[in-house]
Amino acid sequence: MGLSDSSLTKTVTEYNDGAKSGHDSMGKDVKHVIPLTTAPYYAAHIYPVIMGTFGGVKTNEKYEVLDKDGKVIPNLFSTGESANKRLYNHVYMSGSSVQFALTSGRVAGKAAATQLE
Repeated sequence: MGLSDSSLTKTVTEYNDGAKSGHDSMGKDVKHVIPLTTAPYYAAHIYPVIMGTFGGVKTNEKYEVLDKDGKVIPNLFSTGESANKRLYNHVYMSGSSVQFALTSGRVAGKAAATQLE
């Protein structure tokens, strides 16, 4: 990571102090701050990139999310990259994700709107 030992030690100490006091100086929601107390520790420099996903959550034709038993989870929809199991289960076709996001979003939006009535 290119960090000095003292810099990493300071960061971990500040993080752990925030976990104990209930205030995280790094802006993380405190309910998700868990003190780091058991070594060894590992760090990696990560570059976030979205190229596409294979799979996604299971949905029906209205893009309502289905639970593990295939039943609709009320008021939960998934579209685009997070719901591409139907389209990209085995291969990702570059350039088609925008069309799929727009189409699935429109279908899910119409379905959600009818549930408000």
